[in-house]
Amino acid sequence: MRYIHDSYESESVDGPMSKVMSSMAIGMLLGPLVGGLLAQVFGVASVFLCGAVSFTLLTMALSLSLEEVVETRVRIRIRIRLRAWDFRRRA
Repeated sequence: MRYIHDSYESESVDGPMSKVMSSMAIGMLLGPLVGGLLAQVFGVASVFLCGAVSFTLLTMALSLSLEEVVETRVRIRIRIRLRAWDFRRRA
């Protein structure tokens, strides 16, 4: 979700964010069904094997296709400023 927030302007982040949240909800609904079917047909180990393979493929695809939106140095500076602001606010 942070990637979406960094990739879009604050006025246009609603559409992509709603797609991500909807996909997460669909995954939570279909996950137990698919996992149960896999376990019933192929055995319990197939659920973990399928999860590991799909996670590995997705990680490889995302690491090759996504680029860093905000440089690490900029992100660290922002965190330092936010922590300093929060510290001043608490004092």
